[in-house]
Amino acid sequence: VNGTGFPSSTNVDILYDGDLIATSTTAISGVFSALFSVPESTAGYHAVAAKTSVSDISDAVRFEVKPSISGIALASGGVNTLVTITGKGFAAADNNIAVMLGTVKIGTAASNNKGTITGKQMEFAAFPGGTYEMKATDSAGNSATAREKFTVKANMTITPTDGDVGTQVTLGGTGFLADTSISLILDKTTLKPATPVRTASTGSFTGSFVIPKMSAGAHTITVTDGNNSYNATWTMENTPPPAPSPRAPVNKQAPAFAWGEVTDPSGVTYDFQVAREATFAFPILARENLTTTSYALSPVEALERGLYYWRARAVDGAGNTGAWSTPLAVRIGWPLPTWALGLLALLALAIIVLFVRIISRSIVARL
Repeated sequence: VNGTGFPSSTNVDILYDGDLIATSTTAISGVFSALFSVPESTAGYHAVAAKTSVSDISDAVRFEVKPSISGIALASGGVNTLVTITGKGFAAADNNIAVMLGTVKIGTAASNNKGTITGKQMEFAAFPGGTYEMKATDSAGNSATAREKFTVKANMTITPTDGDVGTQVTLGGTGFLADTSISLILDKTTLKPATPVRTASTGSFTGSFVIPKMSAGAHTITVTDGNNSYNATWTMENTPPPAPSPRAPVNKQAPAFAWGEVTDPSGVTYDFQVAREATFAFPILARENLTTTSYALSPVEALERGLYYWRARAVDGAGNTGAWSTPLAVRIGWPLPTWALGLLALLALAIIVLFVRIISRSIVARL
């Protein structure tokens, strides 16, 4: 504030609406200059004057106070984030100051008798993702826009967060673009749910999909509208299925091996092995991903005569491998070769003939 025409070398009081806010001293020429900070004030015009005595007061100069929002505690957040704003220069004792995020009213604030909003907290419901201005307007039409803009960030919930193959997962998202298709990505594979997912005008969505076959452990579910993305973790169960119970096959070169059924929430397939030794150090036949509880050897797979061992195990849809069944022995063919069996048969026949002759001679001798 600058003044002229005052008494020389005189103390000057600077008044704001009649209250002292600064002092100065005039020069010999009767001029002065002073600085003051605008005090807490309502919106509108306020009188600034200078005086050297009760009777020597200048005409008032009008100073207009305009509203301002001095700060937003957070620069970004998801739906239901608490946003704190402070403001000055609004209408006095106004309990209906509208607070806008973009073009949407998210709440009301109140001012004190000096037009100040003190740390008002509010939250906003479903809102499209993006960056928006925050504005406050009082009942008299005085308004101010915050210097800082607020960014609505994408957010998502998943239910459940773990399970088996075939589990139905429900998704809920907010803070995405309005009226936009949503892509669902599991790890690096784009899913195609039965019902396509699309956001509403508020940028929110709900959707669901079924967990496919995949390995046990943590996996990443990503939802994106092409501009906003959100990642969540879904965990596949890691409990292996029990070992199947073996059943003895028929004694022949191409037997049909069979074992008991195993159940698992993620579904199962079976692995099958045949070996010469019970340790299965060198399996001579191995089959994987069998969908039935039996395996019949083909003519090409027919086994030579001898003693063999076989076993089976279950693997669930999450890749969890169960224990091998107890090895079961199976003998293919007779223990002796064919020529030996023939020789034994001839020997047995000769013994029978000899025995018959001895008995016949004994009977003749008695007669």
